[in-house]
Amino acid sequence: MMKINDLEGFRYSITNLPNDGVSKFAGRSSAALTMAMTYEKLIQQQISQLRETCKQASVAQVERNHLTALRAFLRAVQKSETSPVGAELTDEFDLELSKHLQASGLAGRSQSDRKSLLTAWRKSFLSLNEAPDKRVKRERNSAFAPNEELNFFERALWEGLKEAKLAPKTAAKRAGISPSAIGRWTRGALPQAHTTGSLAKLEVTLGMKPGALMEAYNLATGKGQDAQKDAYRQRLAKQKRLKYGLLEADLTPVLQREWLALLEFKTARTISGLKRQNKARWDLVESQDTALPYSKLWCVGHQMCPTASATWTRLSRFFGFLRLSHEAGGYGLSNDEAQTLAWLAVPEAIDAFLKFQTKRSDGLIHGTQASFAATVISLTRPVYGYLAQSPKLQAKLPSSAINDRSWDEMCSRAVELAIDWKTDAVEKSRDPGAVIRFLLEMDEPAAPVFAAMRKLRRIGDRAKPGSAHEAVARRNELILGLLISNPLRCKNLMTLTYKSDNTGSVYKSSAGRWRIRIPGRMFKNKRRVGADVYDVPVASWLENILADYVQHFHPILQKKEGSDYLLLNQNGRMLRTLSMQVARLTKLHIPGCSGFRPHAFRHLVATDWLNKNPNDFLTVAELLNDTVAVVMKAYAHLKKDVAFSRYDEYMKGRLPAEMGA
Repeated sequence: MMKINDLEGFRYSITNLPNDGVSKFAGRSSAALTMAMTYEKLIQQQISQLRETCKQASVAQVERNHLTALRAFLRAVQKSETSPVGAELTDEFDLELSKHLQASGLAGRSQSDRKSLLTAWRKSFLSLNEAPDKRVKRERNSAFAPNEELNFFERALWEGLKEAKLAPKTAAKRAGISPSAIGRWTRGALPQAHTTGSLAKLEVTLGMKPGALMEAYNLATGKGQDAQKDAYRQRLAKQKRLKYGLLEADLTPVLQREWLALLEFKTARTISGLKRQNKARWDLVESQDTALPYSKLWCVGHQMCPTASATWTRLSRFFGFLRLSHEAGGYGLSNDEAQTLAWLAVPEAIDAFLKFQTKRSDGLIHGTQASFAATVISLTRPVYGYLAQSPKLQAKLPSSAINDRSWDEMCSRAVELAIDWKTDAVEKSRDPGAVIRFLLEMDEPAAPVFAAMRKLRRIGDRAKPGSAHEAVARRNELILGLLISNPLRCKNLMTLTYKSDNTGSVYKSSAGRWRIRIPGRMFKNKRRVGADVYDVPVASWLENILADYVQHFHPILQKKEGSDYLLLNQNGRMLRTLSMQVARLTKLHIPGCSGFRPHAFRHLVATDWLNKNPNDFLTVAELLNDTVAVVMKAYAHLKKDVAFSRYDEYMKGRLPAEMGA
């Protein structure tokens, strides 16, 4: 059985040789055609044999295992399925197999299985009595061999060069465009928006269909794909047009004092005069343990309060709504009149704001409304609510808001209303799988991510040795690998540290394995999981990439600031833009992808595992560092699919013959 905890299964094998890149242009003579048998034909032969000899119930998985092993081997020897079978399956097989297994990072049973599968491919080829090709040992020297990992624009450009039989520099000179620019494009870079006008000249020079390169450019950049975006992204784009939230710079002294008093009440170890439940205290963390930027609104001494930051974000929208004009859908108060916590005890204002949010969500009542309602409940509930214990705040409201009600009556009604809204907030604003559905429909959803990692490896190989450009490429490769190996939330990835004395959150064990160690208090779901520490291994296939990065490239990025964070920007500081970086990397390096963020990787890993290991919710819970109950709820749809699939198989054996059993 494959192990998911370190992703050693066949489908996640990845090879990273120093010369992993593919040289895309060389002399014409090396592109000579050969009549030797291709791997494509060998695959057809092998699959045909497997379907004859394997049990029907397992043949699909057996096929996948054989193909995964062969494709990984082909990557290691720089060949593709269209390549002729060469000495790598005959005279040089033992040597190439040994090199491949050593570089693959597989261990134990997985390595033994890989060896067995590749030996089966070799025997299959030898049984055909076909002569191996000896003229082309490495397809990397082929003049025109566009790689399957190229982005849409890069692929179209190389195909155009191939058809025109022109070298990049020659084509550039004939088209009257910069040779250095076309050089960058053939290495994976995309044209700047202001240079796309030169693509028409290049199309004419290469004899391509008018607009072909521009169309490929749009596919590679995701432009023109708005119709394919999920509903959540479209809605978010519309919402950003109306910026109504209250900014910190716009706070009045009144609201600032009220908020800081609430912050003290929620974070102080001991309080006097007011009541607070033990579990209602907001946790404080050291500034280096959080990705939050500094703000007086959630800083207490030298520490920060993540809960305060999240709460203020919700309340800032509420106060912004209160002062938004009626014409724009707001409550229409003046700036000074709107800025007091007392409005959180006014049922009419709360109801109007939640309806405003629902309208902006196309009628969906979801987590955003639920979170705000929960905040209102915690502040206005009897006995322990901060506002319920602060009746003097009522004097800051206009009489029209009080409406002859006592403070207790207002707080009581606010609680009832908020509970009703929270109860109704069961819809989902977004489907986490929508943006990666095209990956989940593949047999191996992680394969395009690994292809993107190899692309980043080649970008680093081409960069000036020791440069920040090289270091950033290696960092980006590591980011994608970590998201598959250890699918953590973005905040936890951003705050990972590495220290040369091995005391960082990324460290090497006494057994020589790389591990990640994070205090339980730093997780969003710390109370639900209840673990004191998250201490898990990094996938074996990622260890060499991680070791290479911390030894050679982390110091390059670290020079300016000396920061201990693992993932650094070019200025040597914490990579606070990690989420946007991941969206950019996936959009640029995964064909047909409009870009997705770190959280989608958690869904990708979980769904892929459950599809191949039905109902194994325990493994997914460990991977995501969550509870089995939460995972089962989140992926209940897969559980139903399994149940109906099993029932379908059950009924097939009981159908009458005339129904095609």
